[in-house]
Amino acid sequence: MGRVNEKYQPQNTIEVLGRMLNFKVLQDKLATFSKPPSLLGIDMNDQFMSLIELTSDHEGLKVISYAMEQLPLNTIINGDIKQPEIVNEYLVKLLRKASTKTKKIAIAVSGSSVITKVITMAANASDDDLEAKIIADADKYIPYALDEVEIDFSVLKEGDEESEILLAACRKEIIDQRVELLSAIGLEPSIVDIRIYDVERSFLLLEKEYLFNSNEVIALFEHNTGLSLTVMQQGVAIYHKEESFISEEASANINSTIAANKAELLELVSDEGAEEYKRQLAQQMKSAMQFFLSSSQYEKIDRIFLAGGFVSIKELAAWLDEWLKIPTRVANPLHHIALAETVDHQDIRDNAASLLVACGVATRGLACP
Repeated sequence: MGRVNEKYQPQNTIEVLGRMLNFKVLQDKLATFSKPPSLLGIDMNDQFMSLIELTSDHEGLKVISYAMEQLPLNTIINGDIKQPEIVNEYLVKLLRKASTKTKKIAIAVSGSSVITKVITMAANASDDDLEAKIIADADKYIPYALDEVEIDFSVLKEGDEESEILLAACRKEIIDQRVELLSAIGLEPSIVDIRIYDVERSFLLLEKEYLFNSNEVIALFEHNTGLSLTVMQQGVAIYHKEESFISEEASANINSTIAANKAELLELVSDEGAEEYKRQLAQQMKSAMQFFLSSSQYEKIDRIFLAGGFVSIKELAAWLDEWLKIPTRVANPLHHIALAETVDHQDIRDNAASLLVACGVATRGLACP
């Protein structure tokens, strides 16, 4: 994989990009890898922080450390860390709760700070040639000055004359801020991944339970950093859009409830106000899917998954299943993953739908030395 504008020394190398594990590679790793991974997967979004550490053997994956902490409102907004001192405090809490000695970590970035683009270049070019060409043509692909971004690329498909290259760029300030925060508490940032590719890797875990058909079109709605729609087919994200599908007032009410009291959160779906919220949410989801279908070659959505901080997510999934007439389930990447005795089994199962990205990031450890 190539790298442009490398800034850090080898021991602190930041890899921006993460499309690296297909299902066969994952199976091969599970068959041969028998020691704990060298890194932790940490997800930081507007609502919470979560940490997953995985190991694997011939029997499969196992969670050996886990922690999750709800963040105060406005600590992170749309992926932008507004209150770094609070993030620092909660990272320390997260590590203490997880009781892990592992220092190397992987994190994910998303939103407007990240740009990905598939470009074509001459086949069989070396990394140095690709890097030189990308630098020369950077203004065609990236709306930022080259010295303001970290750039990485990976060959997706090699042809006889041209190859498809996945180009990724992230604003340096986003990476630098996270690296500084993590390094300040003794952690060693090893990988900065792109969130959507962590979701793809977690879908490999969901496939074990649901056995998706090859042509199945799957809509994933997440409620962490706002509300987003990702459409998957054959384990690949074919569409992704982040925006607020619900009104600001409804979103504010939900976020206030989340911050105030978990008991109130569970009661919300049964009161009269929540019924209107659910209908509004369902209508906006339907509109979002219709927009995708109208602008693509696909004719229908075959099933829906919910992930993240939705209010009473299991009850909401059942309600949406009936209202939308599309099979709707909660995304649980941990269904076929064993849990170490030291992990709080009830807590991790209660929060499984919010661990999609953390699980995806943590699988990077299966291939990192």
